[in-house]
Amino acid sequence: MKKKIIILGIIIVVIVVAVVLGFKNKQSLKNKILNEVGNGAKPIEGSEGFAGGSGTQEDPYQISNINELQHFADVLNESKTSKDDCEKYKKSFYVLTNDIELNSEEAIKNAENEAPTYRWDPIGSAKGINTYYFSGVLDGQNHSISGLY
Repeated sequence: MKKKIIILGIIIVVIVVAVVLGFKNKQSLKNKILNEVGNGAKPIEGSEGFAGGSGTQEDPYQISNINELQHFADVLNESKTSKDDCEKYKKSFYVLTNDIELNSEEAIKNAENEAPTYRWDPIGSAKGINTYYFSGVLDGQNHSISGLY
């Protein structure tokens, strides 16, 4: 009887290990595919400024296309501005003046097989002591941003 319990215990351990390793390999494969496909998507080229505005509540910065949207991300993530300017931009007011589509709906659906044209790098980060976040106002004015990848 003791021998049967030991054998049963060994079988259970083998099954648990097999399930865990199978899941890990499946996740690794999924991550590998997403990383390889994701690397094919191009970063968006930011514009040199916004469509208009001064960033105040009365005169918000205007975002009308993907390049200005990327400029918005660049200035908030300090990739195009000084730390002082970043502080100013992250507390400013913004409005969307058009619908903005980064990638088509079909390209997003097919992303596992082929990278969409553009990838979106999120706004904000928490890297050690450098924390970037948006604390201003973005008024979509009933417009949308779609196709983020």
